[in-house]
Amino acid sequence: MSAPARQSEPAFTEGIAKVGALDIAYRCYGDPADSPVLLVMGFNMSLLVWPDTFIQALLDRGRYVIVFDNRDVGLSSRIRSGLDPHLPMLSMARMSGLQLPVPYSLEDMANDAAGLLDWLKIPAAHVIGVSMGGMIAQLLAIHHPKRLTGLGLVMTHPGAVTYSIPSPRLTSLLLDQPGEDYESQLRFNIKFWNLVCGPDCHPPESEIRRLTDANCRRSPEPHGRYRQMAAIITALDRSPWLREVHIPTAVVHGEEDPLIIPRGGKTLARLIPGARLKLIPGMGHILPPERCEEMVAFMLDAPPDASLAQSA
Repeated sequence: MSAPARQSEPAFTEGIAKVGALDIAYRCYGDPADSPVLLVMGFNMSLLVWPDTFIQALLDRGRYVIVFDNRDVGLSSRIRSGLDPHLPMLSMARMSGLQLPVPYSLEDMANDAAGLLDWLKIPAAHVIGVSMGGMIAQLLAIHHPKRLTGLGLVMTHPGAVTYSIPSPRLTSLLLDQPGEDYESQLRFNIKFWNLVCGPDCHPPESEIRRLTDANCRRSPEPHGRYRQMAAIITALDRSPWLREVHIPTAVVHGEEDPLIIPRGGKTLARLIPGARLKLIPGMGHILPPERCEEMVAFMLDAPPDASLAQSA
């Protein structure tokens, strides 16, 4: 998730990639001759949620930036699967060690991202993923390692349920099924933003409403969020495979993240050989525009022999 930014938006081109049977909507910023960076957004958020300051910080470093709508959000394909997944039942099954069928997996979403690179004829890219997007980025590194020149993991975790321990109020909201009308979806998203921002990175209410309005209008059909959450809930612990990832990796996490606790980021940094960790004081589960330059600098500018990850 990101915090809103009111700046002139960088120029972009956009299109629809054909990835298997799916349409994946994307935007590209900068010069295609530059080194590519693929940004993978989180749960129920469209490509509009990336702060302009984040994209501009990458452009300032001579990068070609690609953002996209994951399946079931924005202008990308919806996965029609009959009834919506029953999220409380999936959660109870996961905690009991059972695996119930779901419409698709995070692995499928990682394959979508790899397919987008194929469509754009990009052999490899630096991949940065946020929240659920960070989980997808991990799976790209595990299953498609030759497609990554670098890996950035922001406010995410390696897959075990113990790393995501939201408050009862936030848990109730995530498992809730709001009405399908625009106003119900807008209220849901505003509540979510207000719960996850963190004490030092809380944007004005008007800015939260502006961004959630844009996101809801780009994603007017709400059922995709249940299918995306089902993929998150049923995902396996990626820890054994992450130990075998040998891609330059930087991990960024907010010290006040109420959705994915900082231990999730710390554990990722310990699991991936040579990974570096940056903890940001006062930051919750968002990308504050005023901290984007700092985050991008940490992920892209650090020398290869930078100090290894902090311990928990």
